[in-house]
Amino acid sequence: MVKKRLYFIIFLLFLIIAIVNITGLTISKNDYLTILALMIIYDHFNLNTLNVAVYIFYLSYEFNNAIGHVSSVFISWLLIGFWFCFTVKFFSLIKYHREFNSPHNTSFFIFGSLTMAILFSVWGNFTGILDMNILSGNGLYLSSWIIIFAVPYFFYSLYSLYSCFKKYYVVHMGQKSTNGRNFGNFCTFCIILYELVYLFLFYYYIDFNYFPLKPIHQNPSLLVIFLSIYSLILSIRYGKSSAPYTMPEVATEIRPPPQIRDFNIPTTRRTTPVRPRSNVPTSRPRSQKPTVTVSRPRRQKPASRITRVQRQSRVQVPSKKKKSKMSRKLKGLMPIAGVVTVEDFKCIFCFQLPKPSDRGRGIVLCPSCKHPAHADAFKDWLRSSNLCSRCGATISASFRRNPKIISVKVYLQVYEAFSRKKK
Repeated sequence: MVKKRLYFIIFLLFLIIAIVNITGLTISKNDYLTILALMIIYDHFNLNTLNVAVYIFYLSYEFNNAIGHVSSVFISWLLIGFWFCFTVKFFSLIKYHREFNSPHNTSFFIFGSLTMAILFSVWGNFTGILDMNILSGNGLYLSSWIIIFAVPYFFYSLYSLYSCFKKYYVVHMGQKSTNGRNFGNFCTFCIILYELVYLFLFYYYIDFNYFPLKPIHQNPSLLVIFLSIYSLILSIRYGKSSAPYTMPEVATEIRPPPQIRDFNIPTTRRTTPVRPRSNVPTSRPRSQKPTVTVSRPRRQKPASRITRVQRQSRVQVPSKKKKSKMSRKLKGLMPIAGVVTVEDFKCIFCFQLPKPSDRGRGIVLCPSCKHPAHADAFKDWLRSSNLCSRCGATISASFRRNPKIISVKVYLQVYEAFSRKKK
């Protein structure tokens, strides 16, 4: 929220400078500092109504003086403010991706840099600021405006286009992802289509009197022509001729159900014959005839109840082992951290939790920190680095050649087990 307000303040400052330039008003440096201080104070105390009132009052006064006098200088200053805000956002995202060692395979970096390079190189034909042609007499146009504002994004876009065809397996567009080469071919198509329209306008002498703005220089920009030729060469060289990336099929290993051993122990009834005991009296008999008492042998009942209880308890042992094995397996797939949170289960490249719609992509865990990553993004990362993007540990060559791929269904069970345990 603070960054958005800062961008808005910067954009308004450049808007005021543009209005002052086209109206011919003179404002001193102290006036600029006073306006900036008022904006910051109003923003700091969240005085939104007063803030907007000051903006409307000041800008309406300037626009009343500038009606019917809109020129290319006015739009140029607006574009400078937009370039400054975009550059700040660009470097903040680079710093954010560098913290996680993530590649710049997003549409913001690739398509955004292309758009900025083309926009500011084409506007060099219309701007009234730094518009001196360095290549005068060669039929092409290159000015200081293009060198300052378009050339940095131009070189970055060249590297991004090359990475789409050679390094990036996928390119993320918000919550979705697409093949890197397909995205590179799409960018090439947009560049060439724009180049055809651009050359048609400048070489077929379109009457710009019907346009609200007239170009100061009729020569086409050198950067746009070079960018279209470079992207076309990449698309022809790497778009179709080379073999596409091949991803191994995600093998889902189905373990057979555990076989329950037969614990029916044959019980044999053994009856040990008991010899009759003869109780020989130790005392002398009173009568003359001695009496001998014979006791019957005791029957031994078969221990069927005991064996039945033992059989029931023994049958229940394999289910406990099965549960313990499954829990140990799921525990071995948990991320390694001091305190495991939901963030640890997100992909280290796209920062999204695994979803049932991701089936077929597979999940790869880092051998050191056990943090997950989609298999296609992980293989794309291994083409340029042998370090883990999360923990920085070195990944062995054997694991890079044949990474262990886990199905998304299994990893969803790990996440569900963590969620139940957390509750």
